[in-house]
Amino acid sequence: MISLDLHDLALILAAKPITDISFWLSSAHEFQLACESRLVDCSGPETFYENWELTQAAYQGDPTLSTVTWTEAEAALGEILHAFSRQSVFPL
Repeated sequence: MISLDLHDLALILAAKPITDISFWLSSAHEFQLACESRLVDCSGPETFYENWELTQAAYQGDPTLSTVTWTEAEAALGEILHAFSRQSVFPL
C-alpha cells in the first residue's frame, strides 16, 4: 500500500467514523470489486502489511503527508481492516 493511500484512509476515517456502517459496507463492496477487476488477491489484513517497514519509511519520508502522523495512519488502516474482516470481505 502506498503512503498516500494510508494518508487518505486516515482522513476518510476521520470524516466517516467506523460506526457509519452504511458507508463502510459500501466501501468494503467497492474494495472487493476493485480487487476483482484488477485480478488482485488479498488473503486478509496480513496482505496489507507486506513490506511494512518500506511503507513506513516512505510515509515518514514524505513531507506532504505531515497532516496525519504515521501512528494515526497505521491505526486507521488497522481499524478499517478489522471492520472489513468482521464484514467477511476477506479472502479475495
